[in-house]
This record gives sequence, structure tokens and C-alpha cells, in this order.
Amino acid sequence: MNLRNVLVASAAVSLACGGGVNASVNGTIKGQSLKPADTVSAPVTVALTGGGTASLAGVVVSDVPGLCAKAASNTTPKSAHILFLGAGDVNPTSFQITAASTAGTYSIYGGSGAPPAKVADVSFFSYDASCTEITTQSASATSGTVTLTSVNNGSYSGNFDVTFDSGDHVTGSFSASNCANLNMYFGTTTHSCG
Repeated sequence: MNLRNVLVASAAVSLACGGGVNASVNGTIKGQSLKPADTVSAPVTVALTGGGTASLAGVVVSDVPGLCAKAASNTTPKSAHILFLGAGDVNPTSFQITAASTAGTYSIYGGSGAPPAKVADVSFFSYDASCTEITTQSASATSGTVTLTSVNNGSYSGNFDVTFDSGDHVTGSFSASNCANLNMYFGTTTHSCG
């Protein structure tokens, strides 16, 4: 049960809905900077590479505008940088993860021992002009937190302070509008390119 292993196709969920520039990202990841052009959110269900699923309060920050429309048409954006932030509540008995329903601080789970009651997943994806992930520029957070300051019907606001497997330290904030199409995009493993 390692959230960092969310399927790349699902995590490429960089295609949310609603949107606006309501985010900041401070720092670089593997030499790549992200100047937000759109920010969207929704409760999403993601497949885990080890099997099973997790429901997360999902926030997508990208340097490509129009994410909700792209999610509705099941399209991955060309030449995009995408930051996915997820937050969930862990059932201490079943370890089932459900989308965060309250404000609070959610911690990155390192993969050993019991996960925290409030768990976070942060991943950075870089795509080329043919919508292929550039894995040498992508990264997963290994430590840090996502703090939700507002949770309202699939719209999430907050901030993050994480360190990636590349050693890069990134901070920022977000105020994302709900886009129901985001969960549909996460539920599909094949996407068009545009």
C-alpha cells in the first residue's frame, strides 16, 4: 500500500476541471520549474500499483490552461508539467484510504510501518509534445506534508512543503475549484493527446 506507486496513467490525471491560476509552486524538480496556468480538484479514486485503490482529495496544478475541458475529453496535455497533490484519511483497521473530508495536515507516507491516519501523495510529471511521460524529469515526494485549509464539495485550498526522491525541496499553495471530470480521467488508463 504505497501511495507513491499510484499508476502513472492515473496520476497523469493532470486533466482536471474548473480551474484558474490559483496556485504557487516554489522551487524546481529535477531542474524543471512549474509556473501554474491552471489548478483544479475533485475527490478521485486511483489504482495502486501493488493492487487495490485509494480515494484521495486530488488537486492538479499545471502549466497548461483548460484542464477541466481536457479531462472531459479524456486528453493528456502536450508538453506539460503537472503536480498532483492527494490527501486521504486512513482507516486504522482496514487501511482503506478515503478522500480527505476535513481540513488538516496530511503527511507523505514513506512506505514502511503503518501509514499515518492522514496520508498525502505528491507527484510531479513532465510530458513531451507527444504526451509521453519524461520519466527522467518526473518525481515522487518522499517526505513532507500537504495541509488542507478548506474542504468544500470537491474544492480544496491549502499549502504543501515536500521533498522529492530527487532531493528537491518544493513549497507552495493552492486554491482549486471542483471539476467532476477529474475522477473520470483518473478512471481511464488510455488517453488522447492534445
